[in-house]
Amino acid sequence: MKNCPNTYTYSKALAEGIVSEEMNNLPICIMRPSIVVPIWKDPLPGWTDNLYGPTGLLIAAGKGILRSMFCDPQGFADFVPADIVANAFICVAWYFLQNRDVQIYNLTSTAEIRVTWGEIIDMGKKIAAKDMPFNWVVWYPGGSIKTSRLLHEICAIFLHYIPAIFLDSLIVLTGNKPVLWKVHQKIRGGSELLEYYVHRKWEFSSDNGQATRKVFNENEKKIYPLDKTGLDIYNYFYNATHGARLYLLKESDETLPTARRHMNVMWAVDRICKVLLLFGLLYFLFTYVFKPALEIQ
Repeated sequence: MKNCPNTYTYSKALAEGIVSEEMNNLPICIMRPSIVVPIWKDPLPGWTDNLYGPTGLLIAAGKGILRSMFCDPQGFADFVPADIVANAFICVAWYFLQNRDVQIYNLTSTAEIRVTWGEIIDMGKKIAAKDMPFNWVVWYPGGSIKTSRLLHEICAIFLHYIPAIFLDSLIVLTGNKPVLWKVHQKIRGGSELLEYYVHRKWEFSSDNGQATRKVFNENEKKIYPLDKTGLDIYNYFYNATHGARLYLLKESDETLPTARRHMNVMWAVDRICKVLLLFGLLYFLFTYVFKPALEIQ
C-alpha cells in the first residue's frame, strides 16, 4: 500500500487510477465526497441504512458501549449529508457534459461549515443522554476523547474490553450467545479506519463542485440544493440520532418514555459507582500508603 493509510483508501485510489486512464477516451468525471452522513432534509431527515463511519460510533456511544476515542478534538469533521451527495451526482454529471474541461469535483463541507470532532462528541452525548436516548443502554453515555494513544489503550482495556468480557460471561451463563466482544471488535475496526482522518486538519478545495451552483436558476437551486445554507448542526445530529434509532435499531418513538426512565436509572447508577470507586481509591491510599508511612514516622 506504500503511503496509503488503509485498504479502503488504497482501493479508492486504484479505482480513480483506472478511471483516469480512460478520461480521454470516455465521457467520464470523478466526484469525491468526504464522509457521507445521514440525510439532512429529503426525503426523510436522519435516514440512514448502515452502521459505517460516524453513525456506528454515535450508536455505540449512545448505548454506553463506547467510552474512549482516540482523535484530535480540534480537528474539523468534514461530512456531507447523503441527500446533498445524491443531488451533486445529478448536477455534476449535467455540468460535466456542458464543460468537458473539468473532470474532477470535490464535494466537501469545511468551506461552509466548521465543526470539530470535540463539538460533535459533546453534542452526541447530550442528545443520546437527554433528548433522544436509545432503548436499554448498557451504561450512561459518557467517556471522552483521548489525544494520547497510550492513555486511550489503557482506558479501552478497563472501559471496553474487561466490561465486555464480564457481561458476555453473564450472557453465556443465561444460555445466550455473547455479543459485546464482537461489537467492540467492530467498533475498533471502524475507529482505526477513521483514525487517519480524525487526527489531521483537512483543507479541501471544492471550487469545481461549487461552480455548478453558479449556473443554476433559483428554481433549480431549490430542486437540487448543493449547499448547506441553514443547516443547524445540533438539529441535524438530533435527526441523525432519531434516524439511527428508528431505521437501524427499530426502536419506535413509542418507546422513548421508557428509554428516558431507563436513562435516568443509569445516570444514578453511574454516579453511585463513581462515588464508590472514589471512596475505594481513598480507602486504598489511606490503608496501604498513608497509614504505613505515618506508622514508620
